[in-house]
Amino acid sequence: MIDLKAVNDTLIEYVKLMEFPVAVKMLPDFNIEKLRQEHPKAKIPHLDLGMRVITCQAMAMARKYEWELILNQEDLICPTGLVVMGFAKMLDSMLSGEDPVAPFNQSREARARRIRTLPRFNHGDYKAMLIAPLHRASFEPDAVVVYGSSAQVMRLVQAALFFEGGSLSSSCGGGQGCSQYITKTIMDKQCRYILPGNGDRIFGLVDDGQMIFSMPKERVESVTAGLRESHIGGQRLPIPSYLKFEVQMPEKYQALTEKLLKDHPS
Repeated sequence: MIDLKAVNDTLIEYVKLMEFPVAVKMLPDFNIEKLRQEHPKAKIPHLDLGMRVITCQAMAMARKYEWELILNQEDLICPTGLVVMGFAKMLDSMLSGEDPVAPFNQSREARARRIRTLPRFNHGDYKAMLIAPLHRASFEPDAVVVYGSSAQVMRLVQAALFFEGGSLSSSCGGGQGCSQYITKTIMDKQCRYILPGNGDRIFGLVDDGQMIFSMPKERVESVTAGLRESHIGGQRLPIPSYLKFEVQMPEKYQALTEKLLKDHPS
């Protein structure tokens, strides 16, 4: 079992997060009685909030409100979210680009190519997902998702590469972010950095300057260790500025400085 408190403390200390990291676990079954017993504080939106949500909205509830949520197909109102989580079967009309998905003026052929490349779980593999702020999670997550500035995400990328080197690859379609920071991260068992799309920004309240970093459970401990080690090695936040240089003042300022020193020598 991953020590989630230690992971959370390390992220707070070395990445200086302003929002809570989010733990995500995919569930093969949706047994309400059992889930209520195991997670008594968790909210099931369509039952407890009287509304359906979208995945990026639920992620915002976890990282901003510190809520724990359980989502199944009755809770998700986003069609692509239902498909990429495996809660609904991909329709042939979606694969052909017939069904409208923003941008609505995109050609059918281009939309079809975009939809076909969406990382998605097999239909029926999972019946629900569990989302919670990392420090409150009572379960071992399949992925840990972190929201932060580009500098904070940079530190996480550095940490992910500390022991193995190389570079970290990511892909972006400008939308359907949950297919990247949840689905693809879990499927590939690899860390990813994500450029949030419109859904995350409109409904998930992601700021213009924020990015997302996601790590699968297989990489959580190595990333947190990499944060500590890379910090020791000089990669740290706040990023230290270099100040050992003599400022070149405007010509008139330099002349005034020389005048002052001439008239008032030490």
